[in-house]
Formats: sequence, structure tokens, C-alpha cells
Amino acid sequence: MPYVEQPEDRISPAERAVCYYTLPRAATPVSAGMLAVYAVLLAEAAAVLCYGAAADNDGWVRAGGWALGLLAVGGLAWFFLIALAKDVRRRRLLAAARTQTAAQDSEDLPDPFAGHALLKRPLRPAGALFACSDNDGLIHCFVDVRRPRAFWRVTSSLDEPLFDLMSLQGPRSFFLTPWSAAQPGRIGLFLQNEKRFEIRQGFGWRGPVTHVLPRGEGETYVIRQGGVFHKDRLVGRVYTLRRTLYLDIEREHLADGVLGTFIAAR
Repeated sequence: MPYVEQPEDRISPAERAVCYYTLPRAATPVSAGMLAVYAVLLAEAAAVLCYGAAADNDGWVRAGGWALGLLAVGGLAWFFLIALAKDVRRRRLLAAARTQTAAQDSEDLPDPFAGHALLKRPLRPAGALFACSDNDGLIHCFVDVRRPRAFWRVTSSLDEPLFDLMSLQGPRSFFLTPWSAAQPGRIGLFLQNEKRFEIRQGFGWRGPVTHVLPRGEGETYVIRQGGVFHKDRLVGRVYTLRRTLYLDIEREHLADGVLGTFIAAR
């Protein structure tokens, strides 16, 4: 079986556990309740400003203007500090995992990832052709990007055709995915010119949401905040580490639609 060269070191069991279990909790976005309170305060400040302008009352106008300005500046500073604190915590957790690698690898502990498949690919491929491989470098499939963000041809490690991915709709909004690039709004997965899955991008209260919808027989999956869900149960995660994108998922849920979403992610 062909192997891919690995310029970066393999992800260790400790790092894998941190990326799968710990970091998602540390990187939880601002709660909907906090956003709602902030929105109410902004609305009240705007209402005071509008009332002052309508009543031709300079005092109310100044009060509303100052409140609106302070809330805007304070909100930006608040979000920046939260993002900075999360990034610092993420770096510390990963650094701790790297130092614990030798100790954890030598212990005879149950494998929390038994029954999982771990695939990886370059986060930013250098060319039009890249490989998806396991943690040891064993190639799972090759991806030929015929048109960036528009058409992908996926073949097996033995150069046998698996499926094609084709963009059916451009990005629906200016929102970015968790992988920092605008995704096509809809992507079709075709096997021998027959659509088997449709990958739809959306947006929810907590950020971008991807729906993996089968055509005919198959299972539906939802990907949000890096988690892969099947019938509201977490079955896998997509995460980045050292310029590499990982798909860590239960083997029975490594469907073509999920793999296609992982391949097309930017």
C-alpha cells in the first residue's frame, strides 16, 4: 500500500485526546444568553438616541450616543479578550499534551479511540493534488482539485475512482467556516454521474453549520463547531493541528458524504 511522506510529526495520543475532548470545551463560543443581553443593551442605547433626536433633546442624544459608543468599543474589546484567552488556553493545553506524550504512550490504558478512524490532509494543499492518509501515512485516497472550490475528483490509493465533488452554489453569505475560508453553499457528491449526497452550508446561533444529506439510502449528518453529529449524537470531530486538518470519527460513520465534506473543507 502506498504511503505519503510526513514532513510534520504524527499526532500523539495525548494531543489527539486534547483535540477531541478538551479543546472543544475550552473553545466554546460566547453563549447565546450573553449575546442576547449585549443586543438588548445596544437596542436600549439606540432607542435613547432615537428618542432624543425625535424630541430634539440634546441631553438624551448625548446620553444615547455615549452609551452606544461605549457599548460598541467595550463589545469589541470584550470579544477580543475572550478570543485571546481561548487561544492562550489552547496553546497551553497542546504544550502540556506534547510534554506528556512519552509518559502516556508507555502506560497500559484503554484506548478511548478504539473503533475510530483518523484521517489527515494538508490544511492548505500546496498543489492541485493531495492525499488523505491515516496517522501512519497510509494513503486512504487521492484528491485531484480540477477547479478550486468547484470540482474535486477523488480516487483510491490504487487510482480507482471513488466519487466526484461538484459545487452547485457559491457561498451564501460573507460568513466564514471554521476552516477560515468561504465554502460553496451547496456541494454535490456524485458516483458515476449519480448524486449520492448533497453538502449544504448554513449558519446557526453558534456559527456555521454543515448538513450532509443523502440522496436515497444513507444517513444524515450535521457538522457544527467541529463536531460531527448523527441523530444528535457526537460521532466524530474535525480539527486542525500544525497545518494539518484531521477527521477523527467512528469507523461505521465514515460515510462518503462526511469524507467529501472533509476533503472540500478549506
